[in-house]
Amino acid sequence: MLEMIWKEVLFRPVFNLLIFLYSNFSFLNMGVAVVYLTIILRILLSPFSIKSFKSKSFYYDLGVKIKEINKDYGTDYIKKKEMVRGLLKQNKVNPWSQIVVLGSQFLVLILLYQVFIGGINMHDKIQYLYTFINPPDYINKNFLWFDISQPNWFISILTGFILFLEISLTQYIKQNILTKKDQIFKIVFPFFTVLALGILPAVKSIFILTSIIISIIMIMVVDIIFQSIKKTKTKNLQSKPIMNLNDITIKRIK
Repeated sequence: MLEMIWKEVLFRPVFNLLIFLYSNFSFLNMGVAVVYLTIILRILLSPFSIKSFKSKSFYYDLGVKIKEINKDYGTDYIKKKEMVRGLLKQNKVNPWSQIVVLGSQFLVLILLYQVFIGGINMHDKIQYLYTFINPPDYINKNFLWFDISQPNWFISILTGFILFLEISLTQYIKQNILTKKDQIFKIVFPFFTVLALGILPAVKSIFILTSIIISIIMIMVVDIIFQSIKKTKTKNLQSKPIMNLNDITIKRIK
């Protein structure tokens, strides 16, 4: 049952979409097809991604409120946890949105690994093509100057560096609610990502690198939009005329 779900519901659609992109829109280049596949995936997941992004000013205000909770409840950790959870819920900060995005991308990484095991020209993979998808005559696995089916340390290091920049940007926006664990995470996670990608086919690095770049663009765009909305609200409040008490006529009620 689980094997059927994996093959028919997950693996087969992604495999067919990848081959379709390769044959029709990627100049017969599998690396380009993986980039397109990543973009499509991020577009589908954009509602969850955007929901998890907030502006710098939002996290600043949230951090101030969390500090007030820590100050008010002192060593009562249970009450503090309840209050912080309620505050996050009230401000619609839902960590599950980011988990859905990361989980979906991890799933695609596994699917890509399955696609590239033993080469995708093998009969056991071609048989998963839908009848309306024509099998390509060959698979071009050369992307830029490297073979995406082989490990490439330069691309893995580049991916780790861009991941470090993305985490730094996210933490800059959330700087008022960061912990020491977040600072450690910023260094450790990219480091181990480089080690993992360095021994895996470079196609994984292409997928992750493309996804990270899209995330950085989305974070910056969302922050700009939030800042613009806040400035507009502030300007509207400042432009409202202040009521002059001398102009108010109090009518006597008889």
